[in-house]
Amino acid sequence: MSGQPDDKDAAVEAAATDDASAAGVAVPDGAEGPVAVVDVEKAADAPAPVPEAAPVFCPLPIWNLHPLNARLGLTAILSDLRVAAREAVALASAVTAVPDFDLIVRGQPGAGIAEWGLGGCAPMPGVIEITIDPPRYNRERFVRTLIHEIHHLIRWDGPGYGHSLGEALVSEGLAGHFVVQVLGGAPDPWDMTPPSPGLSRRAMNGWSQRDHDHAAWFFGKGTMRRWAGYGLGHRLIAAHLERHPDATPASLASAPVDRFREDMRRLAQAEDREMPAPQA
Repeated sequence: MSGQPDDKDAAVEAAATDDASAAGVAVPDGAEGPVAVVDVEKAADAPAPVPEAAPVFCPLPIWNLHPLNARLGLTAILSDLRVAAREAVALASAVTAVPDFDLIVRGQPGAGIAEWGLGGCAPMPGVIEITIDPPRYNRERFVRTLIHEIHHLIRWDGPGYGHSLGEALVSEGLAGHFVVQVLGGAPDPWDMTPPSPGLSRRAMNGWSQRDHDHAAWFFGKGTMRRWAGYGLGHRLIAAHLERHPDATPASLASAPVDRFREDMRRLAQAEDREMPAPQA
C-alpha cells in the first residue's frame, strides 16, 4: 500500500473542505484524519467556561466521648452510641466547622424529654451533656439531639448561649433550624409548638430581661404552654431567614442577638393586628 488516498477519498475530503469554508469554518492545513470542525465566529462569542466551585472542607473536630458507665447502665447501647455520635459529628461537619468538644453521656431511668427518653444541653464552651433512659434509646433521636447541641457548642465560642430572654430564644431557634439544615425534613416537635396569643408581644417587651423564667418559657412551668419558647424561637429565626435568604443557621451561629430584634418586633406587630379588638 502506498498510503496515498484514492480518487474517491480525495473527492470526499475536498467536498468536506469546501462545505466547511462556505460555512465560515476554519480547516487547518495539513491535518490528517478526521478534522474537528470549529465555528470561529461562534467560538469567539461563547462565554469562557466557569470553573466549578471548590467544595467546602471542614475538618472533623477533636472530640471525646465520656460515658458515665461505672455501673454498666450504658453497656448495652454503648457500641451504638459511638456510631451515632460519629454520624452526628460528621453530618454537622459537612455543613460547618465544629469546635473540639467533650461529650458526656449518662444513663438515668425516666430521664430527658418524656416522649424521647433523652435530653441534652451544652452548659459551657466545649462541653455537651446528653442524658438517656437506656431502655428507650433511639439512634435517630440521639443524632438529632447531638446536632442541636452542636449548634449551641458553636455559639458558645461566639456570643454564648446568653442570659436574656431574647438570647435564649435566638439560641434555641438557631439550634432547631440547624437540625433541619443538616438533616432536612420536619423540625423537632417542640420547635413546631404554636405560640399562644400575645406571646410575641410579651417576648418583645421582655427581650432584654436577664431574670426571665427559663423553665416557664421553654418547659411549660406554671401557666405557659409547654415548649412555647422553642416554638417562638423557631418562628423568630424563620422570619429572619425569610428576610435574609442568603443566611443559614450555620452562618448565623455567631450573630449578635440584636440582629434578630427587628424580626421579633415584626412578629409582635403582626400578632397585634391579628388580636381581636377589646370590647367597649
